[in-house]
Amino acid sequence: MAAVAYWCDYPLLVLAASVPYFLHLVMHLIFWVIKQDYVPGAVTSVLELPIGGLYVLNLSRLIHEPLLQWVLVITVAIVIFVMNLGVIHWGMAKLMRHF
Repeated sequence: MAAVAYWCDYPLLVLAASVPYFLHLVMHLIFWVIKQDYVPGAVTSVLELPIGGLYVLNLSRLIHEPLLQWVLVITVAIVIFVMNLGVIHWGMAKLMRHF
C-alpha cells in the first residue's frame, strides 16, 4: 500500500499505511511487557519505533489535507491492515501445527 501511495504521489496514503504498522509494533511491545518473555517482533519494535516515529511525525507535517480525509484514509488503512494481520496470524498458526 505504501508503494502504491508513493507512486501516486499521495503522502497521506503513505502515512495511513504507516500508522497501523506502528500500532502493531506497539502491540508487540505491550505483549512483551505483559508476558515478560520472548515475543516475536519485540526487538524489531524497539529498533523501528524511534526511527519510524520520526518518519511519521515529519511526514505528517508535510500533509495539508482536510481532517475528514485524514480520518477516512487512515480508517480504511487500519481496516485493511487488521484483515491482513488476521490472515497472516491464521496462516502462521496453521503452519506452526506442521512443525
